Amino acid sequence: RNGLKGKITAEKLNNMLRDKGYVEKRTRPSKKGAKNFHALTEKGLKWGENQVSPHNQKETQIQYYEDKFPQLIKELGLLQKGE
Repeated sequence: RNGLKGKITAEKLNNMLRDKGYVEKRTRPSKKGAKNFHALTEKGLKWGENQVSPHNQKETQIQYYEDKFPQLIKELGLLQKGE
């Protein structure tokens, strides 16, 4: 067991991080219209860094710091009691 309160999707986690001001949704043009991606805000940079996406150099990919991720999850209230 990983200590989380149930299962959480990436979409739900990103929504929670957006609500806290740690992540923002960005948009870039593409041949098929607009393409959305996420990036850490200035406030969110204490939890990780924005790296160039290996799929598209015009997008970022969030890389969370492994040693800080448990504290981030705790701050979001996602840990079970006693964790």
